[in-house]
Amino acid sequence: MTVSKKIISYVEANIIPKYQYFDKAHDISHVEKVIKNSMLIAADYDVDASMVYVIAAYHDVGLSEGRDDHEMRSSKILLEDNNLRKWFSSNELGIMAQAIEDHRASNDYKPRSIYGNIVAEADRDIDYISVLTRIAQYSLGFFPEYTEEQHFDRSYMHLIEKYGDYGYIKLWLDTEQNRKNLEELRKKMTSKEKLKKDFIAILRREGFSANEVIQTIMSRRSVRSYKPEQIDEPLLQTIIEAGRAAPSGGNVQLTHLIVIQDNVVMKDIIKIAKEEFAKMTFDENTYSSLKANIENAQNPDSLFDIFYSAPTLIITAHKIGHKNAIKDSACVLENMMIASTALGLGSCWINQLSWLDDNESMRQYLFKLGLKEDEFVTGSLSLGYPATDPGHPLPRTGNPISYVR
Repeated sequence: MTVSKKIISYVEANIIPKYQYFDKAHDISHVEKVIKNSMLIAADYDVDASMVYVIAAYHDVGLSEGRDDHEMRSSKILLEDNNLRKWFSSNELGIMAQAIEDHRASNDYKPRSIYGNIVAEADRDIDYISVLTRIAQYSLGFFPEYTEEQHFDRSYMHLIEKYGDYGYIKLWLDTEQNRKNLEELRKKMTSKEKLKKDFIAILRREGFSANEVIQTIMSRRSVRSYKPEQIDEPLLQTIIEAGRAAPSGGNVQLTHLIVIQDNVVMKDIIKIAKEEFAKMTFDENTYSSLKANIENAQNPDSLFDIFYSAPTLIITAHKIGHKNAIKDSACVLENMMIASTALGLGSCWINQLSWLDDNESMRQYLFKLGLKEDEFVTGSLSLGYPATDPGHPLPRTGNPISYVR
């Protein structure tokens, strides 16, 4: 079976790299394995090799917008890729899109074509170690705040639901390897103690740390809804000191913290911000969040609350012209966000005041609050008790890594 070299070149340059931004269970190594498995299975059937290859390559690209219904988005991405029309007819593309929709293990129906059967079977990586590794990677990516025990409990339930004797996984093609692997996996699942030992070893290998500091960092998330009650003073002081303990270039310690707990003052700042944002214009190159604030400020019926009704606001400022001003302040803000999470509080980095750091109306007001003439606003932080459960942090699918070893 041969695949067009032009198709391979296009897919390797434009499609495969998309997987580097997904969770570790669905990264480039995953799609490469599904492609390899698909081609091996397809060798036993009278099918078009290029169609099989492209289906496997596109099968999970919809993860760019999250896991739910990703197979439908993947199908849509394939259909909307006009480059593929150079090599495939509309009918072939329809079959390929349908196969992608049918590949997901949780589907309760059989794939509608041999192509769907092939990619579905190729995606069933049922090797014992591979299954535990992918489940551990998924759990770490989506539930980073979990303890070892919680990771195992969640993962064990998933194993039973998917791979147990009455699990939802279906082997649509009778491939000997998958059948043997599933039998072996089910056999090993009968010894929960041994399974747990193997899973914990893999979980640690994949980066889990029981260290409380690491767990706090991994569980932090931005909070945009707060209870009205003020933060207890001892907690506030602990957070402030955590910020002041942050490193600074040359140990200059020049980040100035302005702590505001006066609700009238915060409303004044919001009023000025709304007035000044309303005067701004934007175009297609304007940063999306800044554009949203301008539009919000210009809408007389909108709720313009840039601090999310938090009872405390901490503004960071630094010396104008200092080369490390933003870096130093970012370290202070990050320390305070981590400390807030550790103490059961919520926080959110606020950009709006730094966007107005050269606005005369805002500067004049901030001078009254302690901002110095030779300082500018580098950032700010809303702080308070979360009004609702913040939930799990979103998986980190960006921030690519390059190793030089």
